[in-house]
Amino acid sequence: MSARRADLVQAYTAALETAPLLVLAVAGKQPSRIAYQSVKNLDIVETYWFAKVQHVELVVHRCRDDLADIGALRSDGWIDLPAVEVCEVVTRNARLLGAPIRSMDQVRGEAEKAVERIVANVEMARIQGKLRTVNAEYKAYRQRELAANRKPISYSAHLAQFTLSLVLLAAQNANAAPLARPKSPVE
Repeated sequence: MSARRADLVQAYTAALETAPLLVLAVAGKQPSRIAYQSVKNLDIVETYWFAKVQHVELVVHRCRDDLADIGALRSDGWIDLPAVEVCEVVTRNARLLGAPIRSMDQVRGEAEKAVERIVANVEMARIQGKLRTVNAEYKAYRQRELAANRKPISYSAHLAQFTLSLVLLAAQNANAAPLARPKSPVE
C-alpha cells in the first residue's frame, strides 16, 4: 500500500467513531478490570472494538450489573473473576445488546476497502472526464493564487485533497449507518 493510501486509511479510521473496551488483569489472571484504556502494570487480556462509543457504554453498564448481581464486582471496580470469564461476560452482553465487536484488524480492513473503492472511483471519474466541478474549482483557485502572486498547489495535490474529503465523508456515512439487527436466539 502506498504512503498516500496508508494516510487515507488512517484518516478514515480516525474519523470513525470506533471505541475500545479492554479487559485487564494482574498477570492475565485474577482480579480483573474492564476499562476504556490500558492501565499501567496490568496486562491487556483482550481488546474489543465497537462501532460507537454508546455501544461500549451500554456493554460496560450491562456487564457491571451482571457482575454485581453475582457478587463479583467490588466497589473499587475490580472484578473477582479470571479475565477469561470477564471476556465471556463482555462478549455475551455485546451480543445480547446487538453491539457488534470488531478487531482493529477488521476496522482497518474495512477502511482499506472503503479507501480502495473511493480512489478507484475518483480515478475512473478523472479518466472519463467527470470531474468538471473539481477541475473548475482548481482552475478558479489557481487563477486567484496567481493573481495574488502566490504559488498554487499542484493539480495532483488538489485532487488528493478532494479524495481525502470523500474518504472523510465515507467515514461519516459509516458512522451514521444503522447497524444490522441482531439475530434473535430463535432465528
